[in-house]
Amino acid sequence: MAALLPGCTADVRPDVDAGGGGGELATPPACGGALGREPSVLASGLEASSLLLDGDHLILAGQTGSVLRIDRCNGAQEVLAERGAPVSVAIDGDTAFVAVESPPELLRVPLDGQPITTVAELPGPGRIAALADGRVYAVLAVPDPTGGDEDGSDDVVVVAVDPGSGAVTELLREELWLPGTWSLLGASRAGLYVRNGSYHGGNPGLLRVPLDGGPPGEIEGTHGAVDVAVLEDHLVIAGEAEENGMGSGRMEIARFELDGSGREALVPESAEVGHVQRVAADTTLVCWPRATTIRCAAPDVGAPIEDRDSPSADGWIEDLAVSPDAVYWLHRRDRDGDGVTEDVDLVAATR
Repeated sequence: MAALLPGCTADVRPDVDAGGGGGELATPPACGGALGREPSVLASGLEASSLLLDGDHLILAGQTGSVLRIDRCNGAQEVLAERGAPVSVAIDGDTAFVAVESPPELLRVPLDGQPITTVAELPGPGRIAALADGRVYAVLAVPDPTGGDEDGSDDVVVVAVDPGSGAVTELLREELWLPGTWSLLGASRAGLYVRNGSYHGGNPGLLRVPLDGGPPGEIEGTHGAVDVAVLEDHLVIAGEAEENGMGSGRMEIARFELDGSGREALVPESAEVGHVQRVAADTTLVCWPRATTIRCAAPDVGAPIEDRDSPSADGWIEDLAVSPDAVYWLHRRDRDGDGVTEDVDLVAATR
């Protein structure tokens, strides 16, 4: 049963059994009843591709140069930053750190509206993560400084940035065998979780890069991993069900310890997970998109799966987030029916 907010009464309904187990999910009233179980559009006409939960707000960023904060209950919008082309955002307390692409740099964006400042110039664009140790970590793809890569491939550089001094410390540099990038999917006190985007054959799993810059190690059982949800004491990873699946679309969602050990399939391939590209989770719920539908289940083996359909049936779901009482997602759709013009809706529904 999902955790309830103080003073809330559970609204319990049976769910569809799609994995061999029976059960129920509890749905506390969300936002004082402002949100319902039927998905509704909280904001529309957005230009965003990433979504983060920050208390009572959602932080959105995209390639158009803006970072938005949206009230998760009423959809009220506030522009936090309009600078560069945001490629990644990380939240640390009352500060948003934003990595922009042109020029590649790390920005400090106070959530209380104070002026934006540049923390540091970065050697290239990439994904960032902010951790409790006070540093911001980034996995970047940069040109080989020696010019020795005849195939034109990049080097992968893992850096740690001190937000106070702006010092950028290179922790790791690896040469890519083929053109491509490593993508930072998450971070914890146990390290950075990185997907190898350069194809070497086979079906590589996630790499765990130690925060001290030691050599990366592959996490067994994460072949074809596409996304990671990092919780306080464990990981939830979406990946292919078979080691040699090679893009077969047969996927499952599994639980791991922070160090990559102790794999346990939470939502097995037999539950018809679908072709997963994103996953979001907390201690009581795991959610993932399938086309324009959000699928959710309790994080227990064989738990029932509940589907929530977006208000519009065209397009796809770009990103999602879960709060204690609701699920939010970005639905990219064809605005004019011409197959060209796209809009992004922020959709919400109670858990």
